[in-house]
Amino acid sequence: MNNHDLLKGISLNSIVKASFLGLGTDIITLIVINCLPFLCTILFPYTRLSEKLDYLIFALCNLPFILISLIDVEYFRFTGQPLSISVLNIKTDIRQQTISLVTYYWYISLILLLISVVFIIFIPRQASFTRYFLHKITLILLLIFGSQSISDLSVSSGIKENNIYKYMLSNATLSLIRSSRTTEVKKISLLTDAEVAKYIRRDSSRHHFFHQKKQNVFIIICESLSSECLFKGKTPFLDSLSQQGLSMKSFYANGRESIDAIPAILASVPKLSDNHFIQYVSHKTYPKTIGSFLKASGYKTMFFHGARDGSMGFKTFTRKAGYDEYFGMDTYPDKSKHFDGAWGIFDEYFLSYACQTVSKVHAPFHSVLFTLSSHNPYKLPSHFPLKKGEKNEMHTSMRYADYSLKKFFREAEKTDWYQNTLFIITGDHTHLQTAEGKEAYQVPLIIFHPDKYESAQIKRKGNSLKIAQHIDILPSVLDFLNIEEKKALPFGESLFSVNEGMAFSYHSGVYHLFSPSEDVSFTLNRSEAKNQTFASIKLKAMLQYYHNTFMQSYHNH
Repeated sequence: MNNHDLLKGISLNSIVKASFLGLGTDIITLIVINCLPFLCTILFPYTRLSEKLDYLIFALCNLPFILISLIDVEYFRFTGQPLSISVLNIKTDIRQQTISLVTYYWYISLILLLISVVFIIFIPRQASFTRYFLHKITLILLLIFGSQSISDLSVSSGIKENNIYKYMLSNATLSLIRSSRTTEVKKISLLTDAEVAKYIRRDSSRHHFFHQKKQNVFIIICESLSSECLFKGKTPFLDSLSQQGLSMKSFYANGRESIDAIPAILASVPKLSDNHFIQYVSHKTYPKTIGSFLKASGYKTMFFHGARDGSMGFKTFTRKAGYDEYFGMDTYPDKSKHFDGAWGIFDEYFLSYACQTVSKVHAPFHSVLFTLSSHNPYKLPSHFPLKKGEKNEMHTSMRYADYSLKKFFREAEKTDWYQNTLFIITGDHTHLQTAEGKEAYQVPLIIFHPDKYESAQIKRKGNSLKIAQHIDILPSVLDFLNIEEKKALPFGESLFSVNEGMAFSYHSGVYHLFSPSEDVSFTLNRSEAKNQTFASIKLKAMLQYYHNTFMQSYHNH
């Protein structure tokens, strides 16, 4: 079992109980996907042709879902949740990387091929009424036991365990079917409107930075960079940079996927539902972003991502979010030479391209650079060596990302814009996708400025021990640049605000808030939602504003 290590911390009794209850889910799933074969056995009279036809329909209905279950083994490790309809958000990436994915996960294709061969071997060669009758009886028994399984699962829903235990009660096929339904963000009622207005308020005070020259802003988002990676020999350059700048010790991503990090970082929109906010990019109304704020202040705005155009919807998003230009693999001059064979351009070459491109524009500018080489399947240049004792490909790719960033900064140091640029470096999400609690969200945030005076201001006004999150980056940039944040969303606040901070997130039906006083987690259909501590009320206020005010404007268009 490829994910056996995820069962650590779960008692044997719980594993046995979850496995038994999970059988009920599997039976329900078998009923759903075998509805057509079941109808065929009822409608068609017994003949040799009908038996073969029934078997063929049975195979065609079941093989795709066997493939889904095989894919889910790896997908779960990648996202920390079962396969769902949200995978369509990256359908362009999947289509473009089909050959690479089939090659990398060759064993999934092999297992499916072997199962298909078994189906072919057992195609009825001669008519057999006994076999045909047993097939019908089996389907009928599935229907009977499936109805009983539904009641068993309703009992299991009250069991409190971690997410891994919860997922053992389900399966990939049922998760995919359930998620295919429209997931409108519905209104909720946890607090009064007056309480919501009171508790969603964040500190919007200005901290009056003084700048001798207009400052550029360069945000670097590192693929799968966890806090866990720093100061362990994998990232010597980032370790050094964090000591020179302001490095937040308790900083959290608001989601677990790249597609959720971009709206959080650039627009202060947290992930607080099953929907990816980036899917609403076609709507007329759209929140103000760092790009649109700075563009209105006379900045040239650019977004860099070394993948193909259309990857994760980033290009469409940046157009809506106020970015003048998008640079990706399609604009890269030597793509045939530096293509990694999977996602896009190797980091070291694309980061150099970004540096050269930025050097051609007039200041002030704002750029966002999203790396990609530390993304599964971790394709790296042949010249980059493996280290003895390196545990896995992920660690090697992080070392390569660090190496690429070092080369980028060495090149940037020689430009005339470097000394007047604020650099913000963070991870889009952790690589610990199946982890529980805080560590599943904790990513680095390094605020670095090469100018000694600017750096001193940042360190003096900032508090590295404050709890913060991705959605705090937008107000922090505006605070640093002394730009009024009219029309900015209320979810985030400046990192320079004088308080202990907080961070919140959502994953698979569970809402979290991390604060200095306590950590709160609850679902909307469990008694924990009745908790009335300050932290829980704060989370409820944010959640109710998100559902009832913010998201309703998108569902009403």
